[in-house]
Amino acid sequence: MAAETTQRRSAISLGSCIGGIPVTVHYSFFLLLLIEFANAVRYTAYPMFMLFVVVLYGPVLLLTVVVVSFYTTFALS
Repeated sequence: MAAETTQRRSAISLGSCIGGIPVTVHYSFFLLLLIEFANAVRYTAYPMFMLFVVVLYGPVLLLTVVVVSFYTTFALS
């Protein structure tokens, strides 16, 4: 019970998408996006690289979170 409470405090709930499966994003997701964005800012000579990082990495990482949530739910049921 304590582990579940700790997990809920360290994650943001995105609701449920399919079949009532809860999707949560840990705060480290946003930290990872910030690190990737800071890395992209160093390359000011290549503005398309920064756009690539923000537009592609964010949705790809979020899609990975959703897929892992679904896989975990289906594997454990």
